[in-house]
Amino acid sequence: MLTNKEKGLIHRYKRAAGIPDAEYRSLLRRHSGAASAADAELHQAQYESIMAALETVYWERLDTGHARPDPRIRARRYWRDKIVPAGRINSRQYRTICNLWQLLSDYLPEADRCTQYFSGIVRRSTGRADLGASALTSHQAGCVIDALKDRLSYAISPKGITE
Repeated sequence: MLTNKEKGLIHRYKRAAGIPDAEYRSLLRRHSGAASAADAELHQAQYESIMAALETVYWERLDTGHARPDPRIRARRYWRDKIVPAGRINSRQYRTICNLWQLLSDYLPEADRCTQYFSGIVRRSTGRADLGASALTSHQAGCVIDALKDRLSYAISPKGITE
């Protein structure tokens, strides 16, 4: 479910672009399957898709003189640049991997706090040779997240603590 702030942002772009209600509802259905921004089933990826579509319409209409500028909308490609190709790692997965690695690093011996150790976790969890975190697919990122959580859980357990 979207927050009130997210729903408000959707409506800000709709108003700024001067999108009629029927066109707005069609855009929502096309990008999320929902008829309303208040739909409880909307999730973050759908929200970002809706925002990218609204951003496109806003800037096209603004450039052709069919919309009034909104001083709060400044970035031309903010939402469109957030959309990742289907199946690729998204920013939330990437951030989660970075955060988990940072947490795990605090429990590792100094010699293991390196790229090679991290690459080993990626290789064992995905079956793929040395991939940087940003080159992962969404599925592979999920596997790496699970592996890091598992390794972190072991590291903080009484068995994992070494004196």
